[in-house]
Amino acid sequence: MAYINVSMSEVMAFVDKNMDYDRERVRSIKLVNQNMVEITVSIGKMFPSMKVVLSFSGFREGKLFCSILTNGGARIVMGLMNEFVSKRLSDYIKLDKNSVEIDINGLLSYNLQGITIRDISLTGEQIYITADFK
Repeated sequence: MAYINVSMSEVMAFVDKNMDYDRERVRSIKLVNQNMVEITVSIGKMFPSMKVVLSFSGFREGKLFCSILTNGGARIVMGLMNEFVSKRLSDYIKLDKNSVEIDINGLLSYNLQGITIRDISLTGEQIYITADFK
């Protein structure tokens, strides 16, 4: 078992460099208030951009759970998800009302074999990860 300690800023840089998403639609991803991530999404040329804030809620059974706070409504986010997230990512991300569920182990298994995340906890900007490497 391995214990990994990373900062939220390091995770955000990793996501920006390694995840496949529509960069024209997703205008920015940034850290706010230590445990919240703000995503600015372009809805269209005739509409203003919408801010979506994800707040860490917990980790259970290989899945990361976050609350969604948005000025545009969670239904709009759900409708746009297939447009700004690649098909591969949409297999591992589920939006439901005001929450998002991310299958971290499923997502990791697509690119990295032999890693299983056992636990994720968040304290301020620090993320503590317990993982098995096989």
